[in-house]
Amino acid sequence: MNTRPAFLVCNTIYIISNIALATQNSYAALLVLRMLQSCGSSGTISLRNGIIAAIFTPAERGTYMGIIAGVTLCAPAFGPLIGGALTQTLGWRSIFWGLTIFTTAQTLIYALFVPETNRRVVGDGSIEPEQWWNKTAWQLMRGSASQKVTSSKATPTKVKLRWPNPIKVLAMLKEPDIALLIVTGSLCNAATYDIMASLPYMMTHTYGLSIIQLSLCYMYVDHASPSHILLLANPHRPLGIGAALGAILWGRLLNYSWKRTALRHNLPYDRKRLSSDLLRTFPLEEARLNDALPSILLSAAFLMGYGWSINFHAPLAVPLVLIFIGGLMLPGAVMGRQTLLVDSYPLAPSSVTAAQNIVRCLIGAGATAVVQPMLTGIGDGWTFTILGLLVVLTLPPVWVQKRWGPVWRERRALREEQLEKRKATTGGEVAVK
Repeated sequence: MNTRPAFLVCNTIYIISNIALATQNSYAALLVLRMLQSCGSSGTISLRNGIIAAIFTPAERGTYMGIIAGVTLCAPAFGPLIGGALTQTLGWRSIFWGLTIFTTAQTLIYALFVPETNRRVVGDGSIEPEQWWNKTAWQLMRGSASQKVTSSKATPTKVKLRWPNPIKVLAMLKEPDIALLIVTGSLCNAATYDIMASLPYMMTHTYGLSIIQLSLCYMYVDHASPSHILLLANPHRPLGIGAALGAILWGRLLNYSWKRTALRHNLPYDRKRLSSDLLRTFPLEEARLNDALPSILLSAAFLMGYGWSINFHAPLAVPLVLIFIGGLMLPGAVMGRQTLLVDSYPLAPSSVTAAQNIVRCLIGAGATAVVQPMLTGIGDGWTFTILGLLVVLTLPPVWVQKRWGPVWRERRALREEQLEKRKATTGGEVAVK
């Protein structure tokens, strides 16, 4: 994938849609433009994993996957606060103007200075790309006379721009290991979506705080007299902060697990240099999924405790603490799977992340649609008991993945080798996913 042009296109779509949203008066147009806005922003999630895979070795990848995920998970904690402040002072349109200004500034910095990371284009980073669309504005301004190879490993291939093919992305779901990782990870994410979607209803229904009071607390938190209103100024904050800290913590644990696995199997552990042959035979599933058991069981326990604490009208501090700890644990059930996805497709990390996003969003949308009827039908306690059990059901696939994952990966590697050989003998161009 050509990372730079793809990233710039996504940001451009996002900027244009925000400008259009800020100037709209039609509700139907707002709905359509919000979908277009999501199309632009969602692509960057896939691209970020591709960039991390290109820059960092698997031995150090977990930390950076955790940092990126942690920053992303801060959005539910602080996004409503910023949006509420802008809405109260400047009106709802200021939200989209603010997003336009912020994204435009970020895009200009990226266009000027952030280099291409696709290894097919820049090798190990020491080669300046030939195509203008892979170059930074700074590289274009100073010319391309310094195209020098400084490493024997830098052997890039000239890559053409191609129209995106979603069929190739969805075809990855035919791989059993990839399908297992994506579906089980999406189920764990669905639990987080259900918590976020149900929080306003559960808090207002149980503790008597109206939606208007919740929204006003964003701006007038200093004037709120009941202490519980301060806590509810953003009910998503305990979950968001817990999940952000959890993502960073579990990301670091992934690096430790990699080193521990290498030592256990008497394999070389090198943070900076890792050969493709070693990566192919390395027990990736063991390294990435070793910590899944405690995170899954603890996440399920705190989910159930959170639901029943609200069901029995426990003091407000109880569900807030439980939701914070649950948010801390849930990333552990997802981070290992997400990092293993990138490890399993080293030449197409963005594509496999895109496949994950498609399934994750579909499952998340379905889970969000049914959580409200469940709350009104069977109550808070049983709803989150079912969600907790759903998370527990993702545990058996971890054992399946550890047992059969290396076999499935090796079969895929052999198929790809045979495909490359056939294309080489027929003179066909090497496909770039």
